[in-house]
Amino acid sequence: MKSLQRTKDGIAYEDGVLELPDGREMAWRWWGEPGGKSLLRIQGTPSSRLQRNPDESALRDSGARYLMADRPGYGSSTRKRGRGIADVADDYAELLKAHGLQGVPAMGTSGGGPHVLALGHVVARRRRHERAALGRAPGGRAAAQGRPQNLARGRPLRLPDP
Repeated sequence: MKSLQRTKDGIAYEDGVLELPDGREMAWRWWGEPGGKSLLRIQGTPSSRLQRNPDESALRDSGARYLMADRPGYGSSTRKRGRGIADVADDYAELLKAHGLQGVPAMGTSGGGPHVLALGHVVARRRRHERAALGRAPGGRAAAQGRPQNLARGRPLRLPDP
């Protein structure tokens, strides 16, 4: 694990790599200040642990600390041939165990939604809450012209009190 670092806009983060029981590696990143409310955040597809809300106040104001990881074959995580969504749930369970997290909320956005639901099934006793934010793919004239659409605006995440 590397020491606490900061982005240019002041957001705290730390990186590390977990060796999984089968010998593969899972790269992870904590986003946010130590002592914040822990949250496992599974990003959409394709994306990596490096993704965050570009509005730094969203993370600061929420009081959360996100744990994110690269899924197999993404970023710095080792590929797992023939993997399915449920297979990755075991990797996330190992990540939670390595960080001593029990009862941590888990959130998946877009392509991460099915992964967080699979994780909820695998480690039902470790999580308090799970949330999947799923949306439709961009469409219409803007997509046909190659312009991205803003499908949703991020809001600061409010975590429930224990």
